[in-house]
Amino acid sequence: MSVSPHSTPLIERQGLRIEEAAHALGCGRTTVFKLIREGRLRVVKLGTRTIVPRSEVARLLTGETACNGDAA
Repeated sequence: MSVSPHSTPLIERQGLRIEEAAHALGCGRTTVFKLIREGRLRVVKLGTRTIVPRSEVARLLTGETACNGDAA
């Protein structure tokens, strides 16, 4: 069974590209990379790709602290 490119996906993507995360956060790519470097935004590496989990974007937007619960 093939899926048309215009059909609704069965499973919503849970990861965002850096550019998509930047758009969701209302900032630029450089700021996203800075947040990653500072440990304030966790990512998943898949080969050479850097994926930002949607849950991380939501966590950052709601003001929850990163990783160990300490203030960033």
